[in-house]
Amino acid sequence: MDNLGLFLDKLAQSDDELTLLCDLFDWLRPEDSSQIDRVQDKVHRFVEAMDANPGQATIIREKVHTFILDMRFLPLYSDTGILPRRSFANEFWRRVYDLLMPKPPVIFSAKNLLEQIFNKPADHKWVQALPDDVWMALFFAFIPEANNKKVKDHLLSEALYALEMLSIWLAAEEMEDELLRLNPAIVEYDSNFIAQEREISQFVAAYRSRLIPTAKEKQTDAAHAWIMLDQCDEQLQGFRQLALSKGSDLKLTYLLERLEQVLTRIQKLLDILDEEKEGVFRTKCLALFRQFVGELNTERSVTSLIRQTTYLLAKSVTNHASETGEHYVTENRREYIRMLGSGFGAGVFIAIMAFIKIHISTLDLTMEWNTFWVSMNYSLGFVLIHMLHFTVATKQPAMTAAYIAKKLEHADHGAIDRQELAQLTIRVGRSQFAAILGNVAAALPFALLIGAGINAFLGNPLIDTGKAASLMQEQNPITSLALFYAAIAGVWLFLSGLVAGYFDNRCLYLDLPGRIREHPLLKRIMPNKLRNRFADYIGEHLGALWGNFFFGVMLGATAYLGYILGLPLDIRHVAFSVANVGFSSTVAWPGIWIFLEFVLFALLIGVVNLTVSFIFALNVAVRSRGIRIGKPGAIASAFWKEMRNRPWALFLPTAIESQRRH
Repeated sequence: MDNLGLFLDKLAQSDDELTLLCDLFDWLRPEDSSQIDRVQDKVHRFVEAMDANPGQATIIREKVHTFILDMRFLPLYSDTGILPRRSFANEFWRRVYDLLMPKPPVIFSAKNLLEQIFNKPADHKWVQALPDDVWMALFFAFIPEANNKKVKDHLLSEALYALEMLSIWLAAEEMEDELLRLNPAIVEYDSNFIAQEREISQFVAAYRSRLIPTAKEKQTDAAHAWIMLDQCDEQLQGFRQLALSKGSDLKLTYLLERLEQVLTRIQKLLDILDEEKEGVFRTKCLALFRQFVGELNTERSVTSLIRQTTYLLAKSVTNHASETGEHYVTENRREYIRMLGSGFGAGVFIAIMAFIKIHISTLDLTMEWNTFWVSMNYSLGFVLIHMLHFTVATKQPAMTAAYIAKKLEHADHGAIDRQELAQLTIRVGRSQFAAILGNVAAALPFALLIGAGINAFLGNPLIDTGKAASLMQEQNPITSLALFYAAIAGVWLFLSGLVAGYFDNRCLYLDLPGRIREHPLLKRIMPNKLRNRFADYIGEHLGALWGNFFFGVMLGATAYLGYILGLPLDIRHVAFSVANVGFSSTVAWPGIWIFLEFVLFALLIGVVNLTVSFIFALNVAVRSRGIRIGKPGAIASAFWKEMRNRPWALFLPTAIESQRRH
């Protein structure tokens, strides 16, 4: 707007203060959120126009001044950016309803004021980028120094009220059943949560005396409050550790996240109120204002709620996957050799499973029954492999990614140490190489032996030459969708890891071993020693058993899913691909070079299996812990540096690592 005098006249004649402020910020808002210079220029021009038009400026200032003094800030301070007490379903439908039928503006609410003013998706970007001095210039254009004390005292009074209310909420939440389940002892002593409420209450009372001219001013000292808040933070971390050993569900994860958010908000408000320096005080207030604008932007979003809830669920699940992942990482030569042997044992069973799958395909079965038997072959085979303590290489990434994220959780401000990530990735990659080598070293020769044995004893090959050629070409990434199918298998591998983590978590949460030990029927039919061993086994392996079973079902059902949807869907798995190359070669030997070429094709399928699974799993694991991986180029550079220093470390443990381990 070129004529700012007319604009000021429009603002002065506004029917209500909300319209006045909305009109101003509609004018300030840039077309592109990156155009901060234009916003700064408009603010400076507006301030100059207010100085040049004192009559209009006085009317505008009086309206805004009265508006702020009548406004309530508690919902803004205490609710914004903090998970609600409502369940996910209730909160989801509330947001959907508000999206379809928006709430009318609540004039006296500061939270609603910010929602009305900053109502565009990109508003938080330019609000964040606009410098402090520009925001303060705009503030003083409305609230000059003469009126500043009343407004400041009102804002401080509201902040004190919010601080006290949040402190009470934090103390009351400790009596939640879920927290008592984790640590029953919290009812037996004067807890940190209760103690912090007492300290905050004393601080608030002392601070309020400074805002009342007739009251006797008391000395404000937040030192004890800070100590108790630090102890509350330690207790919250203790609850999180107990949740790992005793299990958690979405409700508990939700509660712990809410408690952490409430505690963080208390700390931020106390940090502002405990600050004596005016410049630092303003900086901290503006930082909180910017945070509120950003949080309000996501608080109305349905997709943001789904994303946040998914993050909380992933956090709960991946914590248990990380514990399992430690068993898949080799640190020395003894563990490496053990991993090779474990992979070799799995490879033997995979060759047998591949043989059964080929046999099922030769039967005259309907699509549905073929899918069922193939799924059971995969599922029960993987379960048996796990029960015998063997390792399928491609099952590792979903677990080891969570292990890497756990190791990186101490990252400074969420930014990881790239060298540490590179070293962890090398150790994990070496372990997976050992497992793949074991799988392939067994699956391929055993497939050749089984195929040759059937030819010798039955006089007829298991499949005809046409089927054998087709089975061989299915592993060719050039003439088929083998790598795409390998990526699908990688997704199922990732999901099976989440399933394993979920069932491990539920087993702990429900105390399934304890239920088995005390089950009335099992007490009658099973001896105590056997029942206790069964309970212990379920406690340790339930997640892995269900994860393997789920993975087998998804592998077997993918082709049928594609059949129903009319899409080219199938799976390729490195160990089965190698076995299929072996079986095909016993029917029609293609020659040594073509044979080796197709073995390499099968190994390429394995690379895709592992890469897709690992990327998905690592992404979920690091996001659930608030870790930033950083730019791929910087990580690749750190990885390459480690590889140059220790090129064989990706394939074999070094002597130094083995010595450190011992």
